[in-house]
Amino acid sequence: IDENGFTSIGSYCFANTIIKEIVLPQSLSLIGVEAFYKCNNLVKIKCYSNVLTSDEYLLSLGQLVEFLS
Repeated sequence: IDENGFTSIGSYCFANTIIKEIVLPQSLSLIGVEAFYKCNNLVKIKCYSNVLTSDEYLLSLGQLVEFLS
């Protein structure tokens, strides 16, 4: 994702897509509910630790999430 001012990803934004890996910009601070729901090909989400989410589905993907510094 290009870093031009993205601050949030909406709910279900990438749901049911074929993405394999995504690097989220440092400007991102919020990920919506089930933004990556049923992304069966997803193997890696790279993001900064300032990202907030209360989405249990995303939190369950712990092994796929890599935090950048």
